[in-house]
Amino acid sequence: DIVDSNGTPFSIGNLAVTSPVTGSELQAGGSFTIKWDAASVQNIKIEYSLDNGGTWNTIVSSIAASLGEYSWNVPSTAYSTQAVIRITSVEDPTFS
Repeated sequence: DIVDSNGTPFSIGNLAVTSPVTGSELQAGGSFTIKWDAASVQNIKIEYSLDNGGTWNTIVSSIAASLGEYSWNVPSTAYSTQAVIRITSVEDPTFS
């Protein structure tokens, strides 16, 4: 299982992951719908970390921010109690 450790929901600027929330358990090898709110952003990149942000793995390199959700097939090898998900602007990667 992947357990996120982000805020409920967390927000930085005009991007906010709304699901998963703190304490969510994602089944390794299963699927999970990642949801977000985004304003003034065209496209986002979605990444996950299994070590509380020490290293990042790309889930999707670019998706329209206006979609608001993405169905993710959680890797079967993804097990961590320190997993986090982040979204960043593709146009301005410093904006997350």
